[in-house]
Parts: sequence; structure tokens; C-alpha cells
Amino acid sequence: MNEQGSMIPIVGVVLLCGLLMLGVAVELGRWAATMRTATAAADAGARAGSVVLDRTQLYSGNLALDPRSAESEAVRSALAYPAPVVVGAEAEASTSGLCVTVEAEFRAGIGKAFGLSDRHVTVVSCAEPR
Repeated sequence: MNEQGSMIPIVGVVLLCGLLMLGVAVELGRWAATMRTATAAADAGARAGSVVLDRTQLYSGNLALDPRSAESEAVRSALAYPAPVVVGAEAEASTSGLCVTVEAEFRAGIGKAFGLSDRHVTVVSCAEPR
């Protein structure tokens, strides 16, 4: 019995599985990078908005946000974050705190071959004046 070349199909299957695992690892890494970028943009917006204080309250000894100004500063800062994946930002503030919601787009790469589609990820970051 001639067994010459019998390893070729096995090596082919192993290489194919390795390439599939590499593709999954790359997609997961890209998704994690998108989440990290969106989180950093939301954090930047929350930090920027949490320092916009109401001066009349501050002069009377109270530490309170100016909600309108804090919201606009938070959104401006989140959208100015240097990331091409951030597609939108919203802020909701009261005199005691601020929450920023950032939406980012994850574009599927090699995952499209396996039915993955582009997704939007949403991240929320909150802050309060201290």
C-alpha cells in the first residue's frame, strides 16, 4: 500500500482552521479597538462636561454644573476625539452630574465572509463635579 501524500489533506485542513482562527482573532481585536476608542471618547466628553460649573452656584459655595453648557461641551469634546469610528454623541446633565453616550461604528472585515455585518456599539460614561 502506497501512503505517499496522505498528509496533504490533513495539512490543508489544519491550515484552513488556522486561517479561520486568525480571522476571528483579527475581528475580535478590531471590535475591542472600536470599543476602547468609543469608551475613550465618552470618557473625554464626560470629563470635559463635568468641569463646566454654574458660577452663580459656585460663588455661593455650592459645587453644581451648568447643565446646558456642560451638555454642549461634553458632546463637542466627545465628537472631537480623534477617532474615525465615532459617529454620534449625546449628553444628559443635571446640576449634580453628567452622562455622555457615544455611538461608534464597527465595520466587519473578514467577518463579512461569514455573515457578520457592520454594527454600532454604544458606550456610556458618567461624571460629576468634584
